Amino acid sequence: VCWTAAEQKISQEELAAPLLALLEEGEWLRGRYLVFLIDNHPALAAAMRGSSRAEDMNRSAHCIQLRAMQLGCRVWFEFIESDSNWADGISRNGITDDLAEEWGVQCRDLRMPTGPWEGGRAAIAERIRAL
Repeated sequence: VCWTAAEQKISQEELAAPLLALLEEGEWLRGRYLVFLIDNHPALAAAMRGSSRAEDMNRSAHCIQLRAMQLGCRVWFEFIESDSNWADGISRNGITDDLAEEWGVQCRDLRMPTGPWEGGRAAIAERIRAL
């Protein structure tokens, strides 16, 4: 798969959420101002910088920045405490999370694409451009 071997992948998973939003809902998000609330400091830092020393997170951060530029989105990343993050329950309990249902949040399962992470920066840029 696209991530390097490690015992825990929470930072990579947290960084995948904004990328999936940009990939799956790109046309709806085109030209909009976006605010992504992230409750994981390494993921937040990578998203804000557009890079990371960890290669798998670096590729995700590149993909986020490239896709946002392609869509003409202005993106802001902000930290949120896990206790205040309504999406935290969804990440643990799935799309049937009680709070999400109570608030009427529409959720759906998505498959994580592997393509954007493979290859170097030029290959990633080319795949994003082809979307």
